[in-house]
Amino acid sequence: MMRALKILFTLMFFAGVLVRVFKTELHITRLGDVLMMVAISGRLFLYVRGLSPASFLSSEKTPSPLRLIDRSQMPVPAFDEKRRTPTERVISSDDS
Repeated sequence: MMRALKILFTLMFFAGVLVRVFKTELHITRLGDVLMMVAISGRLFLYVRGLSPASFLSSEKTPSPLRLIDRSQMPVPAFDEKRRTPTERVISSDDS
């Protein structure tokens, strides 16, 4: 499936180039531009989708002091006992 999509986007790009080069009417050349941009965007999407983010994240066993995942801090609770959000807590602490 991925191979077929890559071939489709490549053919779409070449079709856009051919339309852009050989047609002289403005609205037809814009169609060639759209074909090329859709093909480039599709190939870029397939490339980014193929990346694995797990290779960029550090594991818990990494001896480096610089970690991309910091689990040392506790998350801020969304609501306190009075059902206020963190923003409401800051606003109400400024009033007192």
